[in-house]
Amino acid sequence: MVAIQYIDRTPAARTSDSGHLLMRAAMVSQEAPSAGDSQPWRWRIDGDRAALLEDDRGRVPGDIDRRLVTVGCGAALHHALVTLASGGAAAAVQRLPDERDPGLLAVVRYTGPAPRRRRDDRLHRAIAVRRTDRRSFADARLGPDHVATLEDVAARFGATLRPIADPPSWALPGHPGRYFVVGAAGDTRRDWLAAGEATSAVLLTAAAAGLVTSVERFVAEPGPADGPAVVLGLGIAGRIGTLTASPGRSAR
Repeated sequence: MVAIQYIDRTPAARTSDSGHLLMRAAMVSQEAPSAGDSQPWRWRIDGDRAALLEDDRGRVPGDIDRRLVTVGCGAALHHALVTLASGGAAAAVQRLPDERDPGLLAVVRYTGPAPRRRRDDRLHRAIAVRRTDRRSFADARLGPDHVATLEDVAARFGATLRPIADPPSWALPGHPGRYFVVGAAGDTRRDWLAAGEATSAVLLTAAAAGLVTSVERFVAEPGPADGPAVVLGLGIAGRIGTLTASPGRSAR
């Protein structure tokens, strides 16, 4: 369960428009993917602001520089913002607002009501769809239009999405073109946070389009000059059935 702290503990704070909407967004954020399903984040709500902070209880072995923690927090941030938008709430976001407090990753401020957009509603519905989808992958590649759309989604956050040409050794056989990597554009904390937001956005966009999605692996250091990455399975739906987990899968 995601940790949520109210600075103002009066009943009025929790029942206000801002308090209710921020609480809902924080609760939905627990559906975001994270390494080892560790949910390495907590929320601190104060009036019309919700601070997203690292939670050291969610650290995973080998994540020395907290790369994967930050990626997971980025995914939680995107889930929360999608939830706010689908609820008709406008929000302003400050990412990494205080250099003296590296554990403070973002501050989300509720700025008032906003028109609801169908796109936001589709992405919000996709949060539940992605978590409960048990369809298998068909033996077919994604079309170029799908790939281009998802590449554009990742690029909006300053991240990259690229297909894995040769299936990794742990991959399931018989699924050509299934594996993709969301990568950070650089190796700073801002890049890691952006990679997490992009991971969430790609997964939800794909699920909203009816594609099958899976989170295969979180990789702390994919290369000597690269930041962290997330390996995703993205594909066309096959027959209805139980989705077989890949060996070594540690994320949801």
